[in-house]
Amino acid sequence: MTVVIKDSNGSFREKALGWAGCPIDTAGLEVAHFFGGTLENSLRNFTHGKANSTVIGTPTVKANSVALQGRLNLIQTAMADTNESTLVVVFKPLEIADAIIIGNLVSPANNTTRRLAMAYSAPMTVTGFRTTDQNQSGATTSTALAVGAPVCLALRNVMGATPLVTFNNLTKGEVGTMANPGPPVLGGAIRIGGAYNVAGYDGKTEVYAALGFSRKLTDAELGTLYAWLKAYCARRAIPI
Repeated sequence: MTVVIKDSNGSFREKALGWAGCPIDTAGLEVAHFFGGTLENSLRNFTHGKANSTVIGTPTVKANSVALQGRLNLIQTAMADTNESTLVVVFKPLEIADAIIIGNLVSPANNTTRRLAMAYSAPMTVTGFRTTDQNQSGATTSTALAVGAPVCLALRNVMGATPLVTFNNLTKGEVGTMANPGPPVLGGAIRIGGAYNVAGYDGKTEVYAALGFSRKLTDAELGTLYAWLKAYCARRAIPI
């Protein structure tokens, strides 16, 4: 017998033991966060059998989100960096500033070390990074973020005959890709709301949900997942 926990009143964050309603194959699902309510609930990893996340600093927990800030207040997951991966996040920027949304980016003063991350600078255009020895750039799309406007974004690192970084603004239906020659340079465990940089990227963000897979999702899976997240957010009056 299968039990599916409904979330019409938001109570699944307090009661569920796993993400029974995941609309796609959960193979490779390493982290699934649906933020809000309490800090304990916000740190809960809804991936069955995976470790909960921990906190750095003092994030502000809201009804359906957590407010984070760069190197100061963020979420440390136990998700390891892997050769292929998919990160999906629902968030909004709270100010015009440099910020890391999710990942393990390291960006010293010489700006030469990047790993896996979605990040943006003051122009508010998001770039999805996946470093190799030969590549320090990223994939992006044309639409800039707007302060206070929630969006759903995804970053996929694709290996195989033609390695690619694929960045999707699912809310706007935009996609950017970039050839990514060479093996990935792997980094530390994934962080939400910040990364491992020692300076800068201190922008404030508010995150509603964050998912991480140690595999690439197909376009069809990503579309299905976005539809699920869109409905989840709509029930909480969060338009994405």
